[in-house]
Amino acid sequence: AEINWRFKHIYNLVGNNPHRFIFVDNPDPMSEEPNIEQRHAASQAAIMKTLVLHPRDVVPPFTHAIMKKAQKLSEDELRELELRQKEVQDLGNDSEKDSTVPSETKPKE
Repeated sequence: AEINWRFKHIYNLVGNNPHRFIFVDNPDPMSEEPNIEQRHAASQAAIMKTLVLHPRDVVPPFTHAIMKKAQKLSEDELRELELRQKEVQDLGNDSEKDSTVPSETKPKE
């Protein structure tokens, strides 16, 4: 992480945890480096193996501080939305009750 400032920045964002990374060897196909196809295949296999073995219930997903702030800022709107959805659902339930009343018991208009 010390060699590359970009990687160091990302590394710091995830709490300096090396287990939060998968190394992907992704050489340029035009670079004429040796064994490019095998290296790509090995990287893809490592990614798939990690995804299969990833203990989702043990390791919480990384959430950036700005996402936590956005979630907190939207809590009021989400509560308001849930309230409005419940009101609409209640109105729908009330209209269903009205339509199921037998015609002879409905008041005449």
